Amino acid sequence: FGYNANKTKFSFNNVGGAFNVYNGSGGLTSVTLGFGYNKMIDLSTNSYVIGRSHGTRIDEFGNRLADSGRIPAAGYDHKEPGDVNFSEWGSVLAYNTKLIRYYPDNDEYGPRENLFGNDAIFHSEFQRFTKGSVGEYEIAAGFNVSNVFYFGLGFGIQDLSYTQNHDYLESPENNAGYGLQSFNYHTHVKLEGSAWNLKFGVVARPLEELRIGLAFHTPTYINIEENYYAKTNSYFNDFSPQDWYVTYN
Repeated sequence: FGYNANKTKFSFNNVGGAFNVYNGSGGLTSVTLGFGYNKMIDLSTNSYVIGRSHGTRIDEFGNRLADSGRIPAAGYDHKEPGDVNFSEWGSVLAYNTKLIRYYPDNDEYGPRENLFGNDAIFHSEFQRFTKGSVGEYEIAAGFNVSNVFYFGLGFGIQDLSYTQNHDYLESPENNAGYGLQSFNYHTHVKLEGSAWNLKFGVVARPLEELRIGLAFHTPTYINIEENYYAKTNSYFNDFSPQDWYVTYN
């Protein structure tokens, strides 16, 4: 079993500034404008895992498809995603690439016949790469009225960008005489979104020793767009290579 992760990275997290753009002697004493950027979450990772075991993910695909109640699974394809749940697509792709089949006598899904022996050992590799962040941009203004009332107004914009690539490869070792050579399962998820909010506040100083403050924040209004792509390739000793994909947003 092995594991590797990239821990070296440079990140630009925040910057800001404030500028006094007006000073006066009348009712409006001063005006200050400010801006800022803050990276709220860093979503970038890179990991790689390699291992050997007696278990195979093909069994997981079969069990998940059986649990979904989609029997039989034929007919689900990349042109008509329909109401297939996000978590079920790996199983549907495994079915369409002849890794699993439906056994009506037992009312269950399982690996296709003669893919591997009962004591097979499987070599597996998993790589996960993510990139993205959630950042907030802030534009603010402050007003000083007669050194008694202080008003503040802020407009915040949040930006979401996230990409995830997931690759899984599995192959049985010393599988001569059986059907399966290997299969790989790839998924790609991309999220893009934006959000905005308003903040307003006022502080009153009726006496030198007394401060009274009031603040109002709107909810954060969010819009997110998701794009999803998944593909499975399977390779056999007794059958032509198979591939199937799905994509939607």
